[in-house]
Amino acid sequence: MTRDSGRLSAYLLGEPPIVVESDFPSGVDVDSLHGTVRVEWDRQAAMTPLGQLPFFIVFSEDGGAV
Repeated sequence: MTRDSGRLSAYLLGEPPIVVESDFPSGVDVDSLHGTVRVEWDRQAAMTPLGQLPFFIVFSEDGGAV
């Protein structure tokens, strides 16, 4: 028995996607223990494993792990 997964969607029927590509800002300001840090990204650049690191550091600081 095979399944046709080509028609599966992450969204319910009639529900628009949550993220719209044109709504991405060029960057965000992140508050950390050492002051405000500006995080910017380039849509044309390759992805790296360190891309979310500034957000994880702030998450760790807020949780008391740092």
